[in-house]
Amino acid sequence: MTWIVYTLITLAAYAGMEFMAWFTHKYVMHGLLWNWHEDHHKPKHEKEGFF
Repeated sequence: MTWIVYTLITLAAYAGMEFMAWFTHKYVMHGLLWNWHEDHHKPKHEKEGFF
């Protein structure tokens, strides 16, 4: 019985973190922090510098 609880906790944590990653990328990185994030979407030949 205990392994079922641990498995459900693990799956819930995984689903929660995947949701947060999606949400953060869509609404924070493409919203508030777009200026910082936009070079991630540019082709390599349009980027300046090593990073």
